[in-house]
Amino acid sequence: MKRILPLLFICLMGCRVSVVDEVAPQPLFRTWKLQQIYITMLPPPPPFLVEFTRDGQLLYGADKARGGCCNPENFRVIDNKVQFYTAGPLPGICAQSLCVVTKLTAGVDWQIEQLDNRLVLRSGDKELNFVAQ
Repeated sequence: MKRILPLLFICLMGCRVSVVDEVAPQPLFRTWKLQQIYITMLPPPPPFLVEFTRDGQLLYGADKARGGCCNPENFRVIDNKVQFYTAGPLPGICAQSLCVVTKLTAGVDWQIEQLDNRLVLRSGDKELNFVAQ
């Protein structure tokens, strides 16, 4: 019995789990300002802010609005690729919307080329360059 107690104590100390008070955010989960779109004959974009939230939502502009009719509302990251999508049906008013150019094209894989204070996404011949806000 005297031999078992020290062994039990050592096992309990080895199983102790350290708790970290604060987890550092992953670089993608922040607000990004689109600086440049590289694609043939496309002019520089007007100011465009998008926030990638931890729960997979995309929030647009300074007021952090949802995507609406023409912008995807959600994202997922799989193998260093971002996929944009909208979960659930769009409001009926969206059937009347003409979404000619959307910056974050849904339904395609966007390769993460760079992720630090800059975010560079590439899909085919389209490249989006963001800077952290």
